[in-house]
This record gives sequence, C-alpha cells and structure tokens, in this order.
Amino acid sequence: LLIGSILSSTDAAAVFTALRDKNAQVSKNVKSLLELESGSNDPMAYLLVTIFLGLHQAKLSLDSEVALMVILNPLIGLILGYVLYRAFKFVNDKIELDFQGLYPALMFGFVFLTYSVTTRLEGNGFLAVYLFAIQVGNSKIVHKSALVTFFDGVSWLAQIGLFILLGLLVFPSRLMEVAPIGMLLA
Repeated sequence: LLIGSILSSTDAAAVFTALRDKNAQVSKNVKSLLELESGSNDPMAYLLVTIFLGLHQAKLSLDSEVALMVILNPLIGLILGYVLYRAFKFVNDKIELDFQGLYPALMFGFVFLTYSVTTRLEGNGFLAVYLFAIQVGNSKIVHKSALVTFFDGVSWLAQIGLFILLGLLVFPSRLMEVAPIGMLLA
C-alpha cells in the first residue's frame, strides 16, 4: 500500500504543459476535468503516504483517528484554501503597490501563509495551495497578467531544477544493480 500510494500521483506539471499545447485536440470541458484530476492526485497521495508511513512505523493504527484524519485533512485544506484565496483577492484588488513586481511577492506571501496555516491546523497544505492557485487562475483579479508571467517562469525554473536534481541522484554504475527491482516495481 505504501509503494502504491507513493507511485499513485501523476506529474501534474507535465499534464498541464501537454494540455496547454495549441495542437492538443481536447475540448475545454475535458481539459478542465483532466487538470482537476491530475492536480488533486498529489494532495491525496501525500495524505496516503503519511497514513501508510505512520502505519508502517506503528505510530498509527487503523481506527477512528485515521478515519477522522482522512476526512478532516482534505476538508480543512479545501476550506482554508478557499478562505485564504478570498483574503488574497480582497487585498490584491484593493492595495496599490508602488511597483508591479511586488504583486507576485504578495501572492507568494499568501501562498506560504495558506500552506503554513493549513498544515498547522492539521489540514492538507498541498490541497489548500492547489485550490488557492486554481481560484487565482480562474478568476478576474487585478494584475493577473503579471502574476501569470512571473509564475510561468518560476514553474519552468522549478521543473529544470527538479530534473537536474533527479539526474544528480543517478549513478550509472549502479543502474544494472537496481534494474531488476525497478522493472518489477514498474
């Protein structure tokens, strides 16, 4: 179950990039559904990995505590993601900053606040931030073009950094040693 929950999430960045392709012949409704499904897999995988690691390390048992966690964790994430998005929208639409470049910093602050408050209250921080971002992406807010441009660049830098980091973790001399186990897992 632990290995299955670790492998269950999809690469949301790859799905989103593929759906943005102008040549992708997918209707708007199907694109929205695929984005929701792909983005919501990661928070649920995070929750399942946490539960199964706790079970494996004998810190948790399958009882009402785990059942309550499975219900409350995403619920708190959904509620706080939406509430803090509304707070961000109110502040972003009302405040007049001196420089256009400060609006992405304002949003970064709200993203960190959303994650921190949600996880502090035992909610799913990933889900809260995901819902926050979905709301920002699908609503009319002031300075949205600056935010989209900035975060598009940040997402590309994060993907490049991730793949460089993954590449640094590969030892070609050990590939043949781990290939049978990798094939079995795949």
